[in-house]
Amino acid sequence: MTPRYNGSVEAGNGSFKTHMLNRAVFHGRENGYATNDDCQAALLDGNFTNRPWGALGHSPLQCWESRAPITAAQRTQFALWAPTAQSAALS
Repeated sequence: MTPRYNGSVEAGNGSFKTHMLNRAVFHGRENGYATNDDCQAALLDGNFTNRPWGALGHSPLQCWESRAPITAAQRTQFALWAPTAQSAALS
């Protein structure tokens, strides 16, 4: 079954590809081949300029930079949970 968020992922990939190919063309690589620098620039552009929460919302970069660090208790809880989840996923 396809996850409900698949359309969002596909839209994001399409936006990234457009940014990346535009960078390649801007730098004279009109054959459709993008370099690693084009990919990195597209990633930075998207994280800085995209507004997935609306025009007045924060960019992904702003949200990432304002996140609260996880607590020691959360880190311990995850460390205890992860091996069980991994075993379940592999079985």
